[in-house]
Amino acid sequence: MSAKSIDEIMAELKKQYDKSQHKELWRVLTGRNPKDNYDTFITTDKDMWQIKSEFVGPGQAVGVGSNVRRIDDEIRSVVNQGTPVPFGMLVPQTREIAIILAGIQNYSSESVDKLARHHVSDKQSELEEKLDEELEKLMQNPDLKKEYKRHKERSARPYG
Repeated sequence: MSAKSIDEIMAELKKQYDKSQHKELWRVLTGRNPKDNYDTFITTDKDMWQIKSEFVGPGQAVGVGSNVRRIDDEIRSVVNQGTPVPFGMLVPQTREIAIILAGIQNYSSESVDKLARHHVSDKQSELEEKLDEELEKLMQNPDLKKEYKRHKERSARPYG
């Protein structure tokens, strides 16, 4: 199980989606994990992917993820829990091409935690650690760090 960038995962998922005979079974579940990063689980008609990410600017996230397991009815029931909210992501692939994802996802930090702790794999703690390390490495990029700091400052300002 190797960690991949969001770009790589989305390119792979796009290929799977285009070939899928059961697009209606695809789901997205997002929530905050205990480290205050986002965990996103994407279930296809066959597999489940986990992506750990952090927003570094408005609409700009960095993250890593992995295909974590085959899908079953128990997983589907957890992924279907949560509050339905709009979902959108723009993932550049080249200078000219981007993958655009849009729809409704479920948002539930409780369900995300349940999946991460109890349903992903026996090696979940190793995967969590590896994904956290990869995300931390990405966040060490000086340009991303600067943008992330500006984003956090803007986010902390009260409206008005």
